[in-house]
Amino acid sequence: LDQEIKYLSKLLDRVNQARGQNPEKEAKGNTIVNCLVGVSQTIEEVSEVTEKYMSGIEAVEAAKRRAEELKDGEGSKGDLKKCIDQYLDLYSEQVVEDEVSRVNNQLTTMQPSIPSGWKQLNIKAESITRANMTEVADSVKNWIEGTVSKEAELTANSKKEMELFCRGLDQLSKGLVAREGGELKAELPTSLDAQLGSVRQALQSELDCRNGPKITANNNKKMKKNPNAEDATKVLRSAWRALTTLKAQLEIAKKRTSEFEAILAGN
Repeated sequence: LDQEIKYLSKLLDRVNQARGQNPEKEAKGNTIVNCLVGVSQTIEEVSEVTEKYMSGIEAVEAAKRRAEELKDGEGSKGDLKKCIDQYLDLYSEQVVEDEVSRVNNQLTTMQPSIPSGWKQLNIKAESITRANMTEVADSVKNWIEGTVSKEAELTANSKKEMELFCRGLDQLSKGLVAREGGELKAELPTSLDAQLGSVRQALQSELDCRNGPKITANNNKKMKKNPNAEDATKVLRSAWRALTTLKAQLEIAKKRTSEFEAILAGN
């Protein structure tokens, strides 16, 4: 841990030096930009995980339906057991915990900008595909590219990831003090390694960008001088719904894992 913190400290010094006396300020004050930086990558990568789990769950459910229809004893049970084993081999509790933490962090940052009247669509989370998620991720990415420079985007993302990591350290500190005081149910962060990796990657990406050729815009032709507030709200709503759905899918994967393990234990 000491080595990791020392490396992170040196990386921060290099980033601050690269930012100079007049760092990019295009995203300053733009709450929507600060909410959405890093969200596109989160949606893309987490949806890749949930797609596998949702497919595995559907395979098990299909095997259960076949077993109920055929009622042929050992044959149908063997098929069901095979599908459950395949799902459990695929499932990783640590991966799910890391991704839940990652999604929750994005939602926490976003929450102050979410109107109380916004609601999720009345659609089962399992029915939302990765293609749906990719479409949202692309819209977020395109909006950011048309709103701020690449330097401003990466700076906002670095600051966001650092804030999330520090929040996790604060939770760890308070949780350990509470546990030592006898509060056995006090929560401790479960994904600090993943959060440390994320902040390190964000800082390195910003540093690489700033030390490379100067980029004044993501794409000058796409850059908007006055981003449409209605478009921003629409993109934010879609991103919020996508993240909320991904969280629901991860929770479904956890719940169904327990159910499938119980089925195997009962056979």
